[in-house]
Amino acid sequence: MRTLAAIFFACWVQAGFCQFDAKEYLDLVDVSRSTHARDTASPSRRGLSRTYTRLYRSPERGLLNRWELWMRDDGTAVISLRGTVQQQASWLENFFAAMLPASGRLRVDDTTEFEYRLSADPAAAVHAGWTLGLAHLAPDIVPRLDSLCRQAGTRKVLIFGHSQGGALACLLTSYLHYRRVAGLLPADLVMKTYASASPKPGNTYYAYDYEHITAEGRGFTVVNTADWVPETPGSVQTFGDLRPDSPLGDAETLLGRQPWPVRPVLRSVYRSLRRAPERTLDRFQRNF
Repeated sequence: MRTLAAIFFACWVQAGFCQFDAKEYLDLVDVSRSTHARDTASPSRRGLSRTYTRLYRSPERGLLNRWELWMRDDGTAVISLRGTVQQQASWLENFFAAMLPASGRLRVDDTTEFEYRLSADPAAAVHAGWTLGLAHLAPDIVPRLDSLCRQAGTRKVLIFGHSQGGALACLLTSYLHYRRVAGLLPADLVMKTYASASPKPGNTYYAYDYEHITAEGRGFTVVNTADWVPETPGSVQTFGDLRPDSPLGDAETLLGRQPWPVRPVLRSVYRSLRRAPERTLDRFQRNF
């Protein structure tokens, strides 16, 4: 009977953790002010719905990224990721909007490579600048999180970021999820992510995968409809981005089966539609 009660309590706790909590979100917004602040004061945040105590503040890494590790009074760990700061290097990370495969290796410097998996979908792609930011932060985050899991028994983690930090929060969630799948983090580790005013960290196929891995109320994006940041970066979809089974991807073959009077007209229309986004994509690639 005690075993059944324990199982019920564990399920109830997990269910409570996996839902949007407005007070929790506002707490994390307040916690993130410390992450953005230049000084290192205020090691704890009180006057919120709970008490949060800072355990670690990273130095600036890469293109001026920073993160902080906090512990909530109920034993929940908090990873707070800083967003853009008013310096050129930080904005450069945003503008480096080329797309990378969502799984692969990224050379960080002459001696360091970052191996990552951010999606199970081979068609998924992610923003190069923010993936580079992740490459600088993750090697510092993972061992500290692993230490909390092993030594303190931590099994609940909140991940928060605002603006650029929101994009990093999504990518970090994906990265930690696939490390957990690979057995490199505890299988019962539960993560919940709040991406506040986040720009788009990847393409549509990355978004589908992220939605899947954060199902059951484990991933939230909080957006002000008057904010332009979530609309960035600009994106272009060409026919080459479509799934292999899409009729538009192999339309030339289908059009070739049409009768002669119709075939050249339809081919002309199709090629015109295909060339327009390809020209736009070419301009994007040359500029970014």
